[in-house]
Amino acid sequence: MDQFGLLTPPADVAGAQMAAMTGVQPLKALTQPFPIVKTEPVVYKSEFPTMSMHRRDGKRISFRNGYFTADQKADIEHLDYEIEAGFPGMRRATPEETQQAAFMENPIKATAEKAAAEAVSAVAAEYEQRMAAMREQMEAEFAERMRTAKLMAGQAAGTGAKDSVGDKSASAAEVDKLAQGAATPAPTAGKPTLGPLPVTLGAVSTAQLGGGAADSTSK
Repeated sequence: MDQFGLLTPPADVAGAQMAAMTGVQPLKALTQPFPIVKTEPVVYKSEFPTMSMHRRDGKRISFRNGYFTADQKADIEHLDYEIEAGFPGMRRATPEETQQAAFMENPIKATAEKAAAEAVSAVAAEYEQRMAAMREQMEAEFAERMRTAKLMAGQAAGTGAKDSVGDKSASAAEVDKLAQGAATPAPTAGKPTLGPLPVTLGAVSTAQLGGGAADSTSK
């Protein structure tokens, strides 16, 4: 208990270590320390090179070189609350200021990460250019093949139509030739050609039959 008779909670280990390094005693809070919940880091910018404040649970937040990187949920909530309340000279850092803060905190690591990001970006850009050129070439080759195939199909269709017409005319000529050959048989070598026999319609006389018989007898 202190001189006023109030309970004095013990200071946390982190606060004691900070006090030993800086010579500034931490504030004693009547509330329990907030739970440590890690989250995505958020960089805050201060207009003053050095600045410090305390959370409600007594934890000290110190800005160095005008920047503070908050990676705990309680720190982010406290700083955002102070900004909304109108705390002077403090705000969230811009992307350029975030890069500058990372470089000031660890120059070697920040330079390596920047070089790696630039290399990955350059490789990705070159890959995209090559893929676009290959895609364009493939599309041109495909279009040329399709055009050639259409031309070949058109030529084949035209030739087939001409052949079918020629076959029909040849067939008609052969039919006519066969019809003429049936009407007039071709002459045989060494034998007389007999012409068509006359056919008389109607009644046949006895004389005609007799003549035919006599001719057959004389032969």
